[in-house]
Amino acid sequence: MAPGIQQSDQVVAKDVVLVLESFWSMDGEKYQQAQQALEYILDNLNPEDRFNLVTFSTGVEAFAPGLRPAIKQQGGA
Repeated sequence: MAPGIQQSDQVVAKDVVLVLESFWSMDGEKYQQAQQALEYILDNLNPEDRFNLVTFSTGVEAFAPGLRPAIKQQGGA
C-alpha cells in the first residue's frame, strides 16, 4: 500500500542548481546529452523558480554569482 497523494494546482517555487562536469572525458556524445538535459530542465522551469549553473573541471565556474530568476528572454539567443 502507498499513502494517498493529494494533487494541488498550487505551483511551489524551486531553487535549482545544475552541475555539469567539463572534463575532457565529457567530449562528444556525453556532453551533447548533458547539454540537452540542461536545456530541457531550463526550458521547463516556472517563472517563480530560480537557477544557477556550475561547471567544474580543474576548477569551478558559476554562470552567475547567485541564483537567477528563470525568466525566458524575449527573442531567444
